[in-house]
Amino acid sequence: MSYETGSATDFPDLMAKLITFASTFCGFTDESAFNRTESLNYQGTSTGTTYTIRCLSRGGVYWWWRFTTNNMFCLLSTGTGATWPTIANRAPHDSELNVLTGSYPLYRFFEVDDSVHVVLKRLNGGVNSWTHFSFGKIQKYGTWTGGEYFAQSYQEVTSTHPNEKNSQYHTRLFGNKNNVTTATTGTAVSNRASYGVMRCTYNSKNYADIDQNDNAVVTGLNCVLTRGGLRIGPGGTDINWTMESTYSPAQWSDTSAASPVEFMLYDDAGATRYFDLGYLTGIRFLNIKNLTDDALINTDWRAYPASYRGETGSSDYAASGDYGIAYREV
Repeated sequence: MSYETGSATDFPDLMAKLITFASTFCGFTDESAFNRTESLNYQGTSTGTTYTIRCLSRGGVYWWWRFTTNNMFCLLSTGTGATWPTIANRAPHDSELNVLTGSYPLYRFFEVDDSVHVVLKRLNGGVNSWTHFSFGKIQKYGTWTGGEYFAQSYQEVTSTHPNEKNSQYHTRLFGNKNNVTTATTGTAVSNRASYGVMRCTYNSKNYADIDQNDNAVVTGLNCVLTRGGLRIGPGGTDINWTMESTYSPAQWSDTSAASPVEFMLYDDAGATRYFDLGYLTGIRFLNIKNLTDDALINTDWRAYPASYRGETGSSDYAASGDYGIAYREV
């Protein structure tokens, strides 16, 4: 278990430090042979914005990043490629992390068991907000192929949505991507390209969208981990694709974090039931109303706003009220 804190001038600087941390302390290999820049559009095909490409591997699985100073896309694969579109044995589409402009006066990397959790304090226009993402491998129940994942935060900051802390338009870790089968421009709510993804070989498919509606079949993906299938507490309490009341207040106190995030697979081969897949360590969700940002609670947990503390957001950050995320610092 490892931990690091520091600051970064911009997102590329942050990513360089994360790659070093993961490859030095967390058992990942920095696949430096794939370091490059590529001209790619939003969907990942050639021509468009110049992205920096980086790759980590572990156990025959590859975690890919393409990023600029203001956004990032992530991709899982069990193969490599000379260009982003030709990466072999890959998830069908990318996961997005947005609203990344500005500097980072504070970052913290939390490595617990097989996962790395990242929290970023972002300063833009004199305002601080928080962004989160996570990658690695869940702690599995039983024996099955996969468990590697990416999970990103997405903030829908167009129109009136920045002020809607309970809105389905915000996916603050382990959220759904609104059942969209391919990444488009990402500017409209109905076709934003944000979701988490997990490797889960099942029913002739190799990947699963986290919190994807199980009725929305996506080519090459399992239809899994939706509503009742992504739990954060006892009694089937869900992290739905909205934050709503199930995300926080009644379940936990200001100084007590909830039980681990658990994952289940919906059997889309006809059994119409869920199977327990495993759980994720080192992360909890909680109410931060009476906590300061970056507070140390319960001896070894750090608590943060889901994005921006308060009720009023802007075009650069979405308000998240008292919804918070805690990470174990070890």
